[in-house]
Amino acid sequence: IFVASFAAPTAVLDARGQERGRWQAQSGALSMLAVGETQTGADGASNSPRPLVGMALAGANQFVVLGLAADGTATWQYPLPPGVHGTQIQAVQWGHVVGEVEHWLIAAPDGSIHFLAADGKPIDRFSIGAIPTGMATATVGGEPALIVATKTGTVEAFRLEAVETIRPAE
Repeated sequence: IFVASFAAPTAVLDARGQERGRWQAQSGALSMLAVGETQTGADGASNSPRPLVGMALAGANQFVVLGLAADGTATWQYPLPPGVHGTQIQAVQWGHVVGEVEHWLIAAPDGSIHFLAADGKPIDRFSIGAIPTGMATATVGGEPALIVATKTGTVEAFRLEAVETIRPAE
């Protein structure tokens, strides 16, 4: 179990709730942590450890999402647009909305939603035109979808498709 707080380094607890150590990512105290699911191969065996990310304050009104190793070492970072969430949204989640594999979904304070691969590589991003207050992944009509609630009280489902690279006419 990981316990994150702006006020102190992240605590690592065992199954009995006993503290087993503390770690802090290089960019400052973590405001939250999220754990992804283990990726499995065609044979059903796990082929990678569970991905971990944290969100850290990198400066005035500037947050970064950090990929974390099990010891708390930051392996990558992704800066978010400036701002601070005005709601209690679970801003970082693991799910499947675009592409073939699960990935990180990050709700930024400016209303944009970012999709990152487990290794931190950007997949895509878009803006919903309102401040999100909640998001979740789902299957709608057999296809992956993103469900987003906004501060205006609306709840919408988005099915996103990969965009092919646009090439100039030959």
